[in-house]
Amino acid sequence: MAFSAKTPSVDDLRQPLKNLTINKAHARHHRVSKPRQPDRANAKTGALHSRVNRPKRRWLWLKPEQWDRAIVIFKKLGHIERVTKRVPRLCLQQSEDAACCRVPLEYPWYHFSKCLRGRSLPDLKGLDLPNLRKYIIQDLDLLYALHIPYAPDLTTLSVVEKMLTSPGMRPTFRPFISALDFDFNIDINDPNTPWVELMQTRKQMIEAQFDVVELLVAFSESAQVPSERLSIELDPDIVGKILENHGPPTKPGGQVIRQLNGYSTGLGRFMISRGWADLLCLPRRTEPMVTPDWKVNRIDDYLPIVDHVLCLIDQSIRDEGMRDINLLRDRACLLIIQTTMLIHLHAKVIPIDSSEGLFRKSGYDTVDSYTTYEGFKSVAHARHIAEEAVGELIDVGGKLDKFVMEFVWTHAERERNGLLETQTG
Repeated sequence: MAFSAKTPSVDDLRQPLKNLTINKAHARHHRVSKPRQPDRANAKTGALHSRVNRPKRRWLWLKPEQWDRAIVIFKKLGHIERVTKRVPRLCLQQSEDAACCRVPLEYPWYHFSKCLRGRSLPDLKGLDLPNLRKYIIQDLDLLYALHIPYAPDLTTLSVVEKMLTSPGMRPTFRPFISALDFDFNIDINDPNTPWVELMQTRKQMIEAQFDVVELLVAFSESAQVPSERLSIELDPDIVGKILENHGPPTKPGGQVIRQLNGYSTGLGRFMISRGWADLLCLPRRTEPMVTPDWKVNRIDDYLPIVDHVLCLIDQSIRDEGMRDINLLRDRACLLIIQTTMLIHLHAKVIPIDSSEGLFRKSGYDTVDSYTTYEGFKSVAHARHIAEEAVGELIDVGGKLDKFVMEFVWTHAERERNGLLETQTG
């Protein structure tokens, strides 16, 4: 029931005060409401908890060929008791844009959290993840058995809290079912559709994602991680995707990467983008870096990780027995980022902001430019290896990422040499 304030008229103001609505008890008692008591049905199992006071509405855009499929899927979901409270409702009767396949979805009055958000997970703990994994797997079993193409992904998954009535118990988390595949390229009404195989493929992806997230949480919660968890083979593409959504490679993220035994371009893209972002944050300075310092910590966190990733790339090149252009590009980019970070770590001064052109400029440095002779040698050695890697990339017709080029040449040099739109060595 909605309430709104009413401006009294002149006649209202002439009434005795006792007759005014504002003084009536039934208008006051709505200001403080008792919490709703759980009924007997929910006393043991609890109920999905709501922290907002209005339904959320989002628009669903559908292609003409997806329209009928979406209606069938949402009608099925509305009759499945297990999931009906964890799915959005398709408001067909309220749509004014059916011709262009634009319909509103009404979401329940729950508090939603992203399973992965920013630098930290929500209130999820290590003990919560097995239950969340179990519920997603059960949902997959149920929905695929009913020919509903459910496509959960931990990087976009929303969860809702289920508050338990027993005091002292932690809330549990349930997956909200909104990732439905309307682009499904198989006829959902075809009896020959291999639903079991499709479900197993989706399960394998979810299980692999949970392996990464559970290890990430384990490293966050304890320095000692059980050996059986460390022995799980992680997918490098999934590691890169999870960390890209989770945040920068903090210590737990770096520990997860160092558990990898294989390389993928997805992992390389993540490492390059994170290194690029870190170098852009580093300002000019007129004195050596001091410890402890956020800049030193950021570099110290990144360098051991990139060392391990470079070893994985070298192993992939040896295993494939060929100079794959993607591997050579990733290797050259990471070596340039690594060298530029070493310059920041050991140089006495940094005369430019955002590391622009710092790699090329360091070629003119002398021993006196660095705080120690060892620092000078480490930079010179890293730059030599990076230059060789760039040469190998050029030999096979490859190009550096345009973002990494920012650390090789200044903007003026790239403009003068025509390198702003294209990347060359």
